[in-house]
Amino acid sequence: MTGVARATTESGVSIPGYTIVELLGESGAWATYRGVADDGGHVTIRTARAQYPRVRDLAELRREFDVLQRLSMPGIVTARALLPHGSGNLALVTDSFGKPLAQLLSDRAREPLPLTLFFPLVIRLTRILGALHERHVVHKDVTPRSIHVDPVSWEPRLANFGLCSELTLERQSAKLSTKLEGSLPYISPEQTGRTSRDVDWRSDYYSLGVTCFELLTGTLPFEAKDALEWAHRHISQPPPLASHRRAEVPDMLARVLGKLMAKSAEQRYQSTFGLIADLERCRAAAEAGDHAASFALGTDDVSRHFQIPQRLYGREREVDHLVGLFDHAARGATTFALVSGYSGVGKSALVAEMGRAIVQRHGYLAEGKFDQFQQATAYGAIAAAFRTLVDQLLGEPAAHLASWRAALQQGLGVNAGLVTALVPELGMVIGETSPVPELPPAEAQTRFQLTFASLVKVFATAEHPLVLFMDDLQWSDVPTLNLLARLDDLLEQEPDAIMVFCGGNDAISYSQPDTRRYYERVMKVPGGLVTPDQFRSHFRELLTRIQLAQAVESIKPLWLEDPLGVEYSDSWKRFTATSSTASC
Repeated sequence: MTGVARATTESGVSIPGYTIVELLGESGAWATYRGVADDGGHVTIRTARAQYPRVRDLAELRREFDVLQRLSMPGIVTARALLPHGSGNLALVTDSFGKPLAQLLSDRAREPLPLTLFFPLVIRLTRILGALHERHVVHKDVTPRSIHVDPVSWEPRLANFGLCSELTLERQSAKLSTKLEGSLPYISPEQTGRTSRDVDWRSDYYSLGVTCFELLTGTLPFEAKDALEWAHRHISQPPPLASHRRAEVPDMLARVLGKLMAKSAEQRYQSTFGLIADLERCRAAAEAGDHAASFALGTDDVSRHFQIPQRLYGREREVDHLVGLFDHAARGATTFALVSGYSGVGKSALVAEMGRAIVQRHGYLAEGKFDQFQQATAYGAIAAAFRTLVDQLLGEPAAHLASWRAALQQGLGVNAGLVTALVPELGMVIGETSPVPELPPAEAQTRFQLTFASLVKVFATAEHPLVLFMDDLQWSDVPTLNLLARLDDLLEQEPDAIMVFCGGNDAISYSQPDTRRYYERVMKVPGGLVTPDQFRSHFRELLTRIQLAQAVESIKPLWLEDPLGVEYSDSWKRFTATSSTASC
């Protein structure tokens, strides 16, 4: 049996028209092979590892093939075919080019890359990213395994476009789950979904910065054990300077990487030509042996897009208030807060602003929403909130999941079936449950409320506080209101780190004594309109060439996302890279 035939047999993968030569690597759901076409051409084959792949994995391969065919530009891998094989599997076949950078680093035993190789590689890669962004494509997975490099010339090409976005802006889900997009050590803070910031082209700069840090030091800037800890590192922990990790790295180059890895997208580079200009300065200084060279970063950096800073304007006091309430809850208390105001004043945005504080405390956020047309369905918002929580748990390592299973089984006992009946997804964590006996309505309601309190006690601890957010409280069902009203009493036997956070408009009515008592003791946080002074003080930093036609009396916070009503795809603002000027 020949070596090629043996490799094909051992891999268990057979692609019509191609022969598998070797396994290049496995990552997550994917396996990548080197192969040879029947016409003699060398190819790379990417396919799902599972015998029966998930529908979303197949959809990702189809989308990647479509994107590669549409782009067809220098600097990215060329798609040959998308072929069915096995039990409903698909294989994406691309022309072979070099080796994945991750493999080259492994072959070098993770020895740092010398500057003579680093600068040409990274500058070329940055130009490819710039061309990609000009086509309104964000890669979202700029990692060593997505960069193929010729081991002789060190010419790079980008691969793995399955996660790319063709939107100008994309809001990542707030759930840390198995659906978290990107490689955890390299994702940007906004990709975690916990910062209330949109993902745009600057997210690729953060991932590029982490990759460059690894190339220069042989190590990652952060270490973590699970998804929640990775999110905390990327959102809250300042990245170390590469020169502190490895003394041979020039200080200015380390500061360039630090700017790439800034937590806020506004503090990163805004364009690839600004980044390339600083990298060229660093290269010139290194070639001249001037390790003490110093210059101002980003002097040639001008964004091609008119981009409004992704901040919540005029809500600093309310955000600080809510974060303070959460800190109080995280120390072992049950805290209630109600944010009131009419639709559009930014109540839900306040919750998103708490994401950073929740991650810093290793907390969990469970979100539900009451529906105006589902008020006859009891506990619907509660069920939706805990479904988001289960989704986060399923993204954790197997050992953590086993701990949760044991804690839930012990905490819920024989009544676990009540919870899995309400939230069937919890059955994937708890396991099989026994049916609970029937009781009269009053006793059944009391039993459910006690069981729900036990469920909350499992998740709400000082190690991982819980924020339970339910929006549109004015559409709530009566059983849920009664449960919220009694929750503080049910939990008062021992301290629990939970913050119950509700949003509703000023039409909320509490006719029952229990719910009225609940409303009277919760902390109210008003969500009114932004004042003209607040609008002017924050908007002054945004517009230097554009003047508003007339003064505004009062502004809704959400209006600030696009105050001029301008779509970015329109050519209302043009940029000339050579002169670094903008015109409207």
